Amino acid sequence: MRLINANSIIICSLPIFLVFSRFIADLSICVCVILFLVSVVKKKEWFYFNNIFFYLFLLFFFYILIRSIFTLNLISIETTIFYFRFGLFSLAVWHVINNNSKFLKYFFIISISFFLILSLDAMYQYYSGHNILGYPKHIYNKVGSFFGKTFILGSYISKIFLIIFGIFLYKNFFFFNNKYINWAIILTFALSSLAVILSGERAAFFLFLIYFFAILILLKLKKNHKVIILSSFLVFMILIFFYDSKIYYRHIVQSYTQFNLEKYYKEKGLETNFDKKYFTFSIDHEAHYQVAYKMFTNNIFFGQGPKMFRVLCDDNKFRFEYKYGADIINGCTSHPHNSYIQLLAETGLTGAAFLILFFCYVVFKLFYNFFVFYNNKTISNIYNYKICLLLCFFINFFPIVPNGNFFNNWLSIMYYLPMGFYLQLTKGKF
Repeated sequence: MRLINANSIIICSLPIFLVFSRFIADLSICVCVILFLVSVVKKKEWFYFNNIFFYLFLLFFFYILIRSIFTLNLISIETTIFYFRFGLFSLAVWHVINNNSKFLKYFFIISISFFLILSLDAMYQYYSGHNILGYPKHIYNKVGSFFGKTFILGSYISKIFLIIFGIFLYKNFFFFNNKYINWAIILTFALSSLAVILSGERAAFFLFLIYFFAILILLKLKKNHKVIILSSFLVFMILIFFYDSKIYYRHIVQSYTQFNLEKYYKEKGLETNFDKKYFTFSIDHEAHYQVAYKMFTNNIFFGQGPKMFRVLCDDNKFRFEYKYGADIINGCTSHPHNSYIQLLAETGLTGAAFLILFFCYVVFKLFYNFFVFYNNKTISNIYNYKICLLLCFFINFFPIVPNGNFFNNWLSIMYYLPMGFYLQLTKGKF
């Protein structure tokens, strides 16, 4: 029981560790995995490993490990050799929820409380120019709150929001039999949504819009509640865009300008070496994708190796540049800023197939649950919880938005955390 309690504390603290220290967050899941393995071995609970998720994860792990070994590059090998910990971490979360009846409650309380602190701090930083720890906001009107100079607040909230929102719908009547507390929680969710907008992260804002409307469509909520939520949201969005022109400029005007850079540069009288009318997100992203495409076509089935984009992007056979006036946009960077494009470039069709098929599975399960169980009145709480977790995967792996390095430790924790909740809910029947 002590091992379970220790793991419960670690996982409940993860939302905080992920903000203040990536090293502690990564170290904590390593400890979590060790404690899980010790407990499973002692109790001989081998069934945790006997499920489709873990089998597929092992296939993916061994594939990227072997592929990285063939690169003979230390950066690539270091990335994959301990990657197995993330799959085991999902199993550890499942194990804790199974063995600690109060875990969901504690995880929810800690997460929602921290969301409230983050949201209030983000609002203070946006309007004062710095947060309570003195971190300044970005010159492009972005806020990071306690993340400091790493402006990923919107991404962080959007990735954890659906987990705790799902828990709220699943367990709220058992957690809090008090309408004032429930309204305070709903207010915190609203403030968290505002923090996503104030963060200035356009990808996070776009995903927020997707899961907001998906929630209204897919979740079992009373029709009058849906009408109130939608009306309040539309009024809120109109007011905030009209009240603060900087938000409107960041999310709307600047996005359109970056999509249509050719027109912008011609208006400025700058000569360019490209003739595309629209770019994929921006000229920088377009250059990254062009480099990744060259890497993919160079080795269609197996790619260049995990994390090799940063190593090879400046190679003459992969190099790509956009020129306008005296400026040059080089497609070389640490990663191509899209998980699917990165996996195609680094692991080829073989590696990318795992993510593509998983995303297709999530889309299928969303539609299947909606059409089969939506009208079943006896399982509304479980249904809503499952839909929220599936939407969490849908948002994490949505294919047409920029995102971080797929093999980044921080992102990997975010990707594999909701899987533990889903495995427990479905009893491992992935």
